[in-house]
Amino acid sequence: MPKKKRQGSGAVTASKRTLRSQTKSRLADIKEQKSAFLALPAELRNTIYELALLQSDDIEVDDQLRPPPLLQVSRQVREETGSMWYERNVFFQRVMDCDARLVSTWSRYCRNIGMSGEVQIVISGVPNWSNLLEWCRELVEGHSGYPFPDENDDNMESMILSAHKIALDFNRDHRPWKDCKMVLEVLRRAVGRYDSRWLN
Repeated sequence: MPKKKRQGSGAVTASKRTLRSQTKSRLADIKEQKSAFLALPAELRNTIYELALLQSDDIEVDDQLRPPPLLQVSRQVREETGSMWYERNVFFQRVMDCDARLVSTWSRYCRNIGMSGEVQIVISGVPNWSNLLEWCRELVEGHSGYPFPDENDDNMESMILSAHKIALDFNRDHRPWKDCKMVLEVLRRAVGRYDSRWLN
């Protein structure tokens, strides 16, 4: 028995065809605009990229930071500009109370996209031994390419730097975290004689 034709299905099909045609036309226009930009000489595109991506101020890495929309335009634009934004801008991260989880997240993100993502560390707050241990464990186990603060006269930063150097030595020698943790505990007790905040 032949199937009955639904009422009005021809009109719906025609409207779908019109919508598809309009969508294809819009996509073709967008593609043509992108092609026109990408047809510009590389030197001119690089100048445009520099004006759009390079910041005169340092960029703070926080949980709100997102790559610029320009890096999302197309694969070619992302390949041409990605290293410019990540490598030529100066990024900094505030580490409060030795809690460097956001630094770890940034480092992993950059490593996943093939960028170094170097970041300057600004230490603030108070000593927190459990946070510092977690920071060092990440270093020893190679989960993160944590940067560490520059050496200066600040006792807290000196302790963090010393702990990081120990952790990086254990990472380099492929020694286990439990052994590193024992060495760090010795450091903690020694430093705790002069700064009891590390013993809390």
